[in-house]
This record gives sequence, C-alpha cells and structure tokens, in this order.
Amino acid sequence: MASQPHPLVYFWIAHYNDGTYASQFDLNTFKENSIKIIDNSKLIKVGWYPIPYDLAVELNKRGIPAISNPLLPKIEVEINKNKRFILFMRNFISIEEFRICENCGKEVIGAVYIDADGTPYYSFECENCGHIWNS
Repeated sequence: MASQPHPLVYFWIAHYNDGTYASQFDLNTFKENSIKIIDNSKLIKVGWYPIPYDLAVELNKRGIPAISNPLLPKIEVEINKNKRFILFMRNFISIEEFRICENCGKEVIGAVYIDADGTPYYSFECENCGHIWNS
C-alpha cells in the first residue's frame, strides 16, 4: 500500500502573545486548517503535540489516517520576534528493532523488509563485528 498516506501522529498549534492559538485542526468541527492561517505578527511559539485519542477517532472517521500515541513527547519552539519562522512538515513512522549481536554483544538496529507474501522480517548487521542474521 505504498500509495496510502502515513497516519498523522502529531498536529501543530501556533501560540499567540495574547493567549489565543491557531490549530491544525478545528477541535469543534475537526476540519483541517491551512498553515497559512498562522498570524506571524502575534506568534510566540509553535508546538507539535501527540494527537489525542478523541481527535484521532474523528479524523479517521473523516478519512484522515491518524494514530493517538500519548507516549510521544510534545515539541515546542519559541519564536524570536527578530526572525521569520518557516514551518516545514513531514510525517512518517519508522519501525526499528534493537537486538544484541549474537557474536560480540553490541547493540544492533535491525532493518525491516517485506517478503513477496507481505510478511515483514528483520535483518541485522552488526556495525562492530560485521555479523549478519535475520529473524
């Protein structure tokens, strides 16, 4: 399903100097707002926040793939008035698995591959000793 979009896990909120904010999603109608609605003249902080469960449910109902993961950290950036901010967004989920090398005992990150039948498997290569194994 390479053409299927990656699910959203974060959404942005722009915080203003008067205590108000603009959000990527209207939390009443669940419609997505354009990033162009951000008022740079009042902007003091931009944050990316894990999508709450209720918002993920509503977005999925509307055909926008979203996952709620409350264990993700919030990310906030203070905006310096003397600089212009440029917001660039990409969204992806990376699947990684850590193992201990069977040969030398060092920690190794595995790569995910998909078999022709759609079954995922991991391949590991130790950067320390070069040992390779699959699972």
